[in-house]
Amino acid sequence: MKKIISILIIVTAISVLFAQDYLLESFTANSDGRNVVLDWKSASEANISGYEIERSSSGSDFKYIWTEKAHGYASVYSFKDDNIFMKDDANGDKVLSKNNFAYRIKILKKDNSIAYSNNVNVVHSLSGIQKTWGMIKEMFR
Repeated sequence: MKKIISILIIVTAISVLFAQDYLLESFTANSDGRNVVLDWKSASEANISGYEIERSSSGSDFKYIWTEKAHGYASVYSFKDDNIFMKDDANGDKVLSKNNFAYRIKILKKDNSIAYSNNVNVVHSLSGIQKTWGMIKEMFR
């Protein structure tokens, strides 16, 4: 009996230690044919000040695209990436975007430390009409 109680205490202690770094319950990215929609759910925001969304077309070299302030309690968030058509290349020029993208969330903690979510990948396909309209819009930015 003492052995079982000791094991339960150890398991509980380890769970508490790891639960503190359990920041996101879920993080998904889906293409609706026009935009990429990111959804995530926080587990606890006691030590979180905000989130920065980052995107990559290569799977590395992530670039900042959006900031969302934390609500202060477990919450559900959604972000629509409606600027997916164009991206910056390594030279800073605008080029026609690719179809495969990776996203991650940079989690900003109140103690000024950071953590990163897992990367989520999405395939985003646009029609010819959407590409043409996106190029016209980009000319006037």
